[in-house]
Amino acid sequence: MIVRESITIKISGEKFSPTEAALRTRLPLVDKVEPGEIELRGLRKGCPLPYGYANLHASDEIPDYGKLGALLDLLLPHIETLRSLGADEIAVYAGYFWKDQCNLTFWPDAAEKLGRLGLSFWVSCYEITDS
Repeated sequence: MIVRESITIKISGEKFSPTEAALRTRLPLVDKVEPGEIELRGLRKGCPLPYGYANLHASDEIPDYGKLGALLDLLLPHIETLRSLGADEIAVYAGYFWKDQCNLTFWPDAAEKLGRLGLSFWVSCYEITDS
């Protein structure tokens, strides 16, 4: 049984400015980092990042089964603008948090949109334990 689903589109590129992208597209981009900003954690802590990135999350108001399709619908009209602004890596990340059994269903419309957009789709599954 899927307990929770998290869908995010990660957008990045060497010359990608998430601030400019948000202004031009009006997409609700979050976790925005401009190229050259100093990384605050991880392997590159204290170093300027050689790329910009941002995330686009599915709204919590959307039921889990509709999040992927809704997020792709939101992205579709803006994909070429994002690419023209330097986004050379756009990928969908899905996290499924499950207990007892994990079944994933991908609806045909969402699968068709993924193919049309030419996006990679990454899936991670996390088992929820009682301990």
